[in-house]
Amino acid sequence: MRRIASALLALSALPVLASPTAAEFARRQPIVLGAGPAALHRLDLPADVYRFSARRDVSDLQVFNAAGEAVPWAISPSHGQPQPARDYPDYPLPAFPLPSLAKANRSAGIVLDSRGLPASNRAYLALELEQSAYRGRVALSASDDGERWQPLESRELLQLSGSALRLDLHGDGSRYLRLDWLDKPFKLRRASLHVGPGAAEPLLQSGDWIAAKPGAAGEYLFDLGMRAPLRRLELALPNPNTSARGVWYKRERPDQPWQNAFSSELTQLGQASTLLLENLDGDSDRYWRLVVDTRQGGLGAGLPRLRASWPRQQLTFAARGQPPFMLAYGHPSFFITDQANTLLNSPEPAQPAALGPALAGGVRPAPPAQAPMPKKSPWLWGSLLLAVGLLGWISYRLIKEPAPSDTQ
Repeated sequence: MRRIASALLALSALPVLASPTAAEFARRQPIVLGAGPAALHRLDLPADVYRFSARRDVSDLQVFNAAGEAVPWAISPSHGQPQPARDYPDYPLPAFPLPSLAKANRSAGIVLDSRGLPASNRAYLALELEQSAYRGRVALSASDDGERWQPLESRELLQLSGSALRLDLHGDGSRYLRLDWLDKPFKLRRASLHVGPGAAEPLLQSGDWIAAKPGAAGEYLFDLGMRAPLRRLELALPNPNTSARGVWYKRERPDQPWQNAFSSELTQLGQASTLLLENLDGDSDRYWRLVVDTRQGGLGAGLPRLRASWPRQQLTFAARGQPPFMLAYGHPSFFITDQANTLLNSPEPAQPAALGPALAGGVRPAPPAQAPMPKKSPWLWGSLLLAVGLLGWISYRLIKEPAPSDTQ
């Protein structure tokens, strides 16, 4: 009897586990297929998925065919092509003298600015000197904020011809590099950062520029409008030739307390945007707060703007059934934990596809006055009939079963 009751409970839960229709998702977009038939199709995941998704991993999406049936799909990152070995890039670095604390008008070393350059697979630092011959010891350090420095190596440099000197970076991706002269200074003609071989970096997708809302003095509030796995933040300052220091805070929801994220130097010469931080490691907080030190004027008049970037994702789906196909995303209770990742390893090439204009959804359709039997769910009616039959059988057994006798 207990097993029968458990079976009835399982049957009663079946209608709840039914997949929602496309109209029940917050957003829908028709999929435009390429020319010619194909078993698999692939398209770039739009930024709206992160705006309307109810889940961080955007697993509350579905692909439907023309009959309203769900089809298998999987998500994968979109990578750029790895560069040939001879084409590894060489980035020149701005250099600034490091003032000496012991003697005025004398430099104790050099600070190199590598902000905005690739932070991964850094191979070495190349130094071209004004002197044709040089011998001296230097110490190489790295920092992200210009205050806390991490030693990388200390060694002797020897140059007898005119070739560039090399210092190994050991893959360090810090924003600033510092050279301290331990005995004899040199005159630097050019410093460059060389990136070595590595896996292809994921392509980045950028959102719109978001204008700040002013808070207290020196406080700026940003709402990205999405919870994407952030990789990079850029800040456009309202005035050129600005230099200030700011502290960043973040939170996922407006009712949560602010959490300290990082500090940054806010420097903008000309009209170029200021790159704040790379390799955010998939941070998906939506709300950001910037507090600027205003003792030297802060950012001046106007409001800064913030732009976020995240790894570009691709959606691959199987063209089961008839087109047109529809991408639907954003559902408060539906999600898929195990995607059809076998599609990504299929030898069948995926044909490129595109998305049409977005359609609003999220409204559960009201049932008609006389609801007919759902054409797409005969198994639900079958389960209900089976449940009724089991209930009748249990009632019959209870009626036929003799009552227990009272024996002393």
